[in-house]
Amino acid sequence: MNRALLAEVQGQPAFESLEPRLLLSGGLYLEDLLTDGTTVGNRENGTFILDEGWQHETGHDKIWYDIGQDLTAGVVEFNSTNWSNTTGGGTGDGKAYFFGLYDDEFGDKTSDYTGCAFIELRWNTASQDKYPLAIKVQAGNGSGQMSEIATRAFDWDPDHVYDMKIEFGNGQAKFYMDDVLEQTATYSGSVNWRYLYIGDINYKETTNPGMYPGPDYITYSDVYVTDDGKELIDHGCV
Repeated sequence: MNRALLAEVQGQPAFESLEPRLLLSGGLYLEDLLTDGTTVGNRENGTFILDEGWQHETGHDKIWYDIGQDLTAGVVEFNSTNWSNTTGGGTGDGKAYFFGLYDDEFGDKTSDYTGCAFIELRWNTASQDKYPLAIKVQAGNGSGQMSEIATRAFDWDPDHVYDMKIEFGNGQAKFYMDDVLEQTATYSGSVNWRYLYIGDINYKETTNPGMYPGPDYITYSDVYVTDDGKELIDHGCV
């Protein structure tokens, strides 16, 4: 469904849309610091906090990106902060998605996992019955298959800036936090990944709008899509 039309039907505010900035030399495909009050992505609500980043406040605030080309492998890395053991948001059973990578612009994998290929991160609130305070890594190729696996539970520190990274390719989605490999989900075949979501995703939005809000008041910054990690930038290669 056309995004503007969907927003109008749901009575949501219009979203800010900017063309993605592509810096292709040195393996850097997308860079968005978010600390200067602007984004190169498409912002749907949320608030900028100067020098800190963009904050998902509540509901379906998000920023999404067209990376500008299909990638069969690469790394998405971003910072996030203000997590705590009492962070709210998500569904009544404690499920709050905050990251998605897709081969389809709208990125709704649908309830039978045939809507598109997907790699997603879901935070489980303290009220989630199976894996509270953990992150669940999910992946599938859009054919009805889904691999999902939860990390260990974390003692979340609201003052800590967490470096979160997804390394994708060769049928694997590896999730790192602060440079520690936490879990790996799998998918079959080669997928052309292109669309990235931060803050919330569109799971079941075509059939049950508003069902899966993201985690409340999390601040995101320093979003990178690269060949093999943002150290390419730190080392002056671009």
